[in-house]
Amino acid sequence: MDASANRLARRLKMRDLEIVATIGQTRSLSRTASTMAMTQPALSKWLKELEALLGMPLFDRTTRRLVPTEAGFVVMDHASRILGDLARVSGELDALRAGHGSVVRVGAPSAVAAVVIPRAASYLLDQGFRHPIQLQEDTLDHLMPRLFNRELDIVLGRLDASLLNAGCHHERLFDGPVCVAAARKHPLFARRKVTWRDTLAYPWILPPAQSPMRQSLEDAFAQAGLATPAAFMSSSSVLVNQAVALDSECLFIASLQSVREMEKGGAVGPLPLLLPGLPLGIGMLWADNVTPPVAAFMEALRISASRLA
Repeated sequence: MDASANRLARRLKMRDLEIVATIGQTRSLSRTASTMAMTQPALSKWLKELEALLGMPLFDRTTRRLVPTEAGFVVMDHASRILGDLARVSGELDALRAGHGSVVRVGAPSAVAAVVIPRAASYLLDQGFRHPIQLQEDTLDHLMPRLFNRELDIVLGRLDASLLNAGCHHERLFDGPVCVAAARKHPLFARRKVTWRDTLAYPWILPPAQSPMRQSLEDAFAQAGLATPAAFMSSSSVLVNQAVALDSECLFIASLQSVREMEKGGAVGPLPLLLPGLPLGIGMLWADNVTPPVAAFMEALRISASRLA
């Protein structure tokens, strides 16, 4: 560690990082002062002293909010990561005190989790894996910041261009074709041939706007010379979509693997319509410093994915 880094390490306190991270969340002196139990003048003085210590302005002041400078974004990013690492230390020590191994924290959209996690969990149980697994189901735009802030160890999802260029490690696990799905009692299953035009007679649960799956669905209708149907409902939750479809004639799209999992119960099945432009690769993303439990979980994902290929 050089002299400059040593000086910074001696001067910065954990509370300084907490204040910086809070400013990053609120972008407001008044709200940050309230959250951190400080007066606004004291917070302004603290910020000026921190900027003097670092030798660079961190925020541009406007009448309404604080706008991070390039240096501000760098400091906020590292503050969030350090605080995330400390939260992980605390959580893992609590797990060890309780007699458990360190926690493996995984994030995934529900459609991906439903396909990948059960097989990986079954494999780990057979191997005597003793570390708790915490699964956070959410959309990738919410999960990726948590990965960068060290709140998650692994994120699973469709490896589109934005994720491949996100600045973290990634590995493709398998390709996931996407199909149209419906309840097995749906009238379309009685047809010998099903076309995209046929689906227009029924209500649709569409993926969220701007998502890769929504774009691919719109492309499918466009290639058939049809307009995309209006959404009866917009949802990215496979479980919700399945539940709605079971009590209606709604159609939805999902990965072929997840529909096959649902098909085991006999209630939902895939129609012979696959989306163009897909499959997208399903993969895992992670940051640095992979612990042995996380590495074991990653290997379980690889083995489980090989059985899906």
